[in-house]
Amino acid sequence: MRYAIAAQEYTDLLFERAEQLFDDPDALAKISPEKLAITVGVLTDKAAQLTGMATTVVEHRKGASLDDAMKLINEAKSRVAKGKVVDAEIV
Repeated sequence: MRYAIAAQEYTDLLFERAEQLFDDPDALAKISPEKLAITVGVLTDKAAQLTGMATTVVEHRKGASLDDAMKLINEAKSRVAKGKVVDAEIV
């Protein structure tokens, strides 16, 4: 609970600071885009951790198998051996 309260207090402070920067374009222009991006990334990550949200997403994709790739390669080699290749010229 203590961490959640601290996180909320720091979040409130950061929002206040962000509003100050929004109202002062000259001050905002002095902050590099890299620092802003890193700050947003860290804050987003830490907020997710403190609120119990997922911080990692694992995506499983199914693609062609090694056997499928070998089949395609062999088919292409067969077409080349039979002379069924289209000559193309780069223009």
